[in-house]
Amino acid sequence: EAEWKHTEGSLRRLIAAKEEELATRHTELRNRLTAMQSERDRTLHQYALVQTRQDTSPTPAPRAGAVVTPVASVASEQVRVATYEVKPGDDLGTIYKKHFGGPIKWPLVKKIAEKNGLASPNDIHPGQILNLAMIEVE
Repeated sequence: EAEWKHTEGSLRRLIAAKEEELATRHTELRNRLTAMQSERDRTLHQYALVQTRQDTSPTPAPRAGAVVTPVASVASEQVRVATYEVKPGDDLGTIYKKHFGGPIKWPLVKKIAEKNGLASPNDIHPGQILNLAMIEVE
């Protein structure tokens, strides 16, 4: 019986050590995922800023040695990619106007809500990051 208690104690210590190891690994992976998501959001935001500048300013001649990347297009549709952090007082209509300009196109506002898993266009809160990737018909 003493031998079984010794074996049981050893197994309990081994299980506790493995659980701690798994919890540490889980935390490391969660931190890595968060860092990757933040980097993705920064990249998408930078891309959106470049696209916005390209859309609103005359096209400058490329610098010598510069790599020119064409804007993706599919038939008569233009792809826009961006993220937006919701500010107090924002709603999807005003966010749409800020980001895309021009009159609000409610079907596209509803599409933004759907892509972000919102129950309605008003279901947003400050600090929330919205994915504004969408196809806008020209």
